[in-house]
Amino acid sequence: MDENALIEKEKKNKKTALIVMIVLCVICFVCGAVGGVTKFISFVDGSGDNQIDDVVTPREEEFHDGVLNILNNNTIVGTYKCEHSNCGYVYGFNDDNLYDLKVGEVNEYQIKKKINNRFVLLYDDDDNDGSHRSGGVIVYDYTTSKVIKKYKAIKNYNKSDMVIFIAQDENNKWGVIMFDKDQIVDKVKPEYDYIGAFVPTGEDLNSQGYYAAKKNNEWVILDINKGSEYSRLFPSPIVAYDGEMVVVKSGSTFSAYDVKGNALYKNASDYSFPGGGLLVINTSNQVTVFDAYAITKLYEHDYVQISNIVALENNDGFVVKVNDQEVYNKPGKGKSNRNTMGADISLIVD
Repeated sequence: MDENALIEKEKKNKKTALIVMIVLCVICFVCGAVGGVTKFISFVDGSGDNQIDDVVTPREEEFHDGVLNILNNNTIVGTYKCEHSNCGYVYGFNDDNLYDLKVGEVNEYQIKKKINNRFVLLYDDDDNDGSHRSGGVIVYDYTTSKVIKKYKAIKNYNKSDMVIFIAQDENNKWGVIMFDKDQIVDKVKPEYDYIGAFVPTGEDLNSQGYYAAKKNNEWVILDINKGSEYSRLFPSPIVAYDGEMVVVKSGSTFSAYDVKGNALYKNASDYSFPGGGLLVINTSNQVTVFDAYAITKLYEHDYVQISNIVALENNDGFVVKVNDQEVYNKPGKGKSNRNTMGADISLIVD
């Protein structure tokens, strides 16, 4: 083979090698691109090898196929088979506004918390009137899947303690119940037409030992801890109580009595239990301050005009001011268990 032929052959071999190299590079590029796209798609739709690390546990449904799942966070701790389409956690009931009991306003509220890690309060009926389930309240033990008791209505002012409740039985009579571990205890037997608690804003129902109750058009203070009546019967609605003094309302005026029924002040325009065992009462031109425990007058004065009365708690004790002038100061903290929040209370007389 001559020299020119060898040169020509060498050129052809180089050209072939270049073409092969280019083809191999193209193949590698295509394979790499396909692999990258596949991996990206796998990452997006969760179908890749590493999908287990990215899975989020789905939330358990509260209702499923007519069953109420009782949840603790996202864990089902019990179930209730609903018999009707209107089924769920019961709504609390409050009728205090019918009797002017001075408690914080409570709007419609649903009681969804578990009691003693055992009980829930449910409704299951065909009737739904908003805040009051006419079909009644079911006390359900989700640890044994059994209905323990039924009530007509129940209230606890949407308080967080979830142990003490005012309950209405199926005869429309009110009593007070307490969930004690795995049982329900009657603190007050259901024999009253109405029961309301004196619950200052921010306090729980558990800390209140005295309630107002109505029976046969008469009113009484109940001692919840003893399960008995604490005061004499009054013919007018009891709207407030502290220490040993009761305030009742008749028409548009208020009167103060001791728990034995002795009249202490009649026909007041307004009143206040600011705390510290004090009762402040006023008419259009007179202010009287009582020690609600000792049942004695601490201050009384007639005024030409009363523009404002303020009873409040400060760092030193309790202060009563009339027309912006301090008229009484009780040092130290009060012994009342029911009115110790120290909120400013203004009583304006027109």
